[in-house]
Amino acid sequence: IRRPPRSTLFPYTTLFRSGTARGSEIVAGASFPASTAMIRIGDGSAYAFSAGVRHLSLNLAQKTGSIGIYSTDAQEESGAQDVVITGYQGTCISYDGSTGAGVSNTLIRDVECLPGNVAGTTGISIKTSSWKNTVDNVSIVANASYPMSKAIYAYDAMIVGRGIHMENSTDGIYTEHYAVLDASGVDGQGVTNLIHRTANNAGWVRLGILHRVTGTNTILDE
Repeated sequence: IRRPPRSTLFPYTTLFRSGTARGSEIVAGASFPASTAMIRIGDGSAYAFSAGVRHLSLNLAQKTGSIGIYSTDAQEESGAQDVVITGYQGTCISYDGSTGAGVSNTLIRDVECLPGNVAGTTGISIKTSSWKNTVDNVSIVANASYPMSKAIYAYDAMIVGRGIHMENSTDGIYTEHYAVLDASGVDGQGVTNLIHRTANNAGWVRLGILHRVTGTNTILDE
């Protein structure tokens, strides 16, 4: 593929256009800052309605603490669909409603998260969101030599999930502090705790079909 000029989406990235189903690929350049998101939905000052990242591949190129997609404002089906995020060393997708305008009714669908070569990453993190956040048909797979801390983390947030595949993580879906989880079709390989509900979680959990291939606990309810 011929190397085009730098992407205008972020000054430290390069955009590669391709004819694949995932569309174009954005790759973090040599000067990409540490602990930075490649794409942010909203600017922190107002709700971002129906703002989506679609048909795109993001390559964080092993940058320290890097994040694929970040938002404090995603609302009403805003989110990611048909996206592949690779090489991140922080979080694949992070929504944090404790700052900015707030997060609710988000959508994460047909997404693949492949972290970089560092242990302790998080796949999808959703914090402080009182309304439904949909997570459908998602695959979060780490290298067995660099296991994740959490594939999906919910803190004071509601997640409705279907078709979630996770590999090589201490915790699969980890819920904390009034988090609500409604999930079915969840499977994990090399996941110590497929579902982990912490002792300080006053929220509820409703589960459908679960499949733990290898690991210790299908459900750990503290």
